Amino acid sequence: MPNDIYGINMNNLEVDQNVDICHLASAHKRNDTRIGVKMARSAIEAGYSVGYVVADGDGEENLNGLNIYGTKRFRHRLLRMIFGPIGVYKRAMKLKAKIYHLHDPELLLLVPFLKLFSKSKFVFDSHEDVPVQFLGKPYLTEKTRKKISWVLEFVINFLCARVHGIVGATPFIRDKLSKVNPNAVDICNFPKLSEFEGRQNPDVMRSGIAYVGNIGDSRGIIELLDALQICQTGAELDLVGMFPQAEMENRARSHFSWGKVKFHGWVGRQEVSEVLRGTLAGIVTLKPLPNYIDALPVKMFEYMGAGVPVIASDFPVLREIIEEYDCGIVVDPLDPQAIADAIDFFVNNPSRALEMGLNGRKAAEKIYNWGEEERKLLRFYEKLL
Repeated sequence: MPNDIYGINMNNLEVDQNVDICHLASAHKRNDTRIGVKMARSAIEAGYSVGYVVADGDGEENLNGLNIYGTKRFRHRLLRMIFGPIGVYKRAMKLKAKIYHLHDPELLLLVPFLKLFSKSKFVFDSHEDVPVQFLGKPYLTEKTRKKISWVLEFVINFLCARVHGIVGATPFIRDKLSKVNPNAVDICNFPKLSEFEGRQNPDVMRSGIAYVGNIGDSRGIIELLDALQICQTGAELDLVGMFPQAEMENRARSHFSWGKVKFHGWVGRQEVSEVLRGTLAGIVTLKPLPNYIDALPVKMFEYMGAGVPVIASDFPVLREIIEEYDCGIVVDPLDPQAIADAIDFFVNNPSRALEMGLNGRKAAEKIYNWGEEERKLLRFYEKLL
């Protein structure tokens, strides 16, 4: 077997300096907002030395104090899940970190073995409720989904009980995993408000809405395009993000309403802010799948941080926030007419859109921002160390 099967030439490895915190990812990207822009940057600014080992095949770089190490990327899902974590760990253990912060479930599999040979602390960051997520896989039968979900929950709970700490991306995930590991904290993916300093200005507000994030069927893209087709106000859509599936992109581009779409693709944080600064409302009409019902979609809080009212799925957790702060409208995400009516409301009532947007901004300044999440994260690290 070649010695670089895991993306590392073992003959050329150098001994690395010890780091305080090392983030590990076998399925995420090096520009992941939660990992790099928020968590790693917060730790660096607090005085920690931080590394990030990611299986993306893009080599090594230092990004404003964050040392990023790319290991081999496996495109086949099964190979990624088997060999990706091994390559990531081979590189990461050279850093001799005090804390290893894991961001993918498959990375948990090696923790019991590594703990035998390392005095480091291992933390698992559950971005999603993985067992519940599998219940929404459309390509599996209901019986198969339930079986896989049960097995995943058993394995994840078993392994989470053996790490030194748990980070959940929502209070719901934290509460579930705290039953097997009491050292658990929720670090929500709320926005950095410094990225969205520009408030809405009625002079630059366009007669349209914006969507930011991954684009797909489960995110409601077809229902949104259907809604644009029946809107009475001729509203347009700023679509920011990428289609993970080419089939869905082709389907969207062939839709009658695609002519009303300005497709920006994947852009940087500054470009996102600029798009939101001029939009009437932000859309987050996720479909009612098991893994979305209790989720806190980051795009919704980015809209609020940018002073943009939201059109969101009528899920209890989202409805409670929107109604409490009067910062948007909830709709049935499967009903294009309801979505169209909400869009037309904001187009016909720009002053109300501005008012709701400012309400959302105030809520973001008060609660839904990265500042408090950063403090929780740093306290969590301090406790571990």
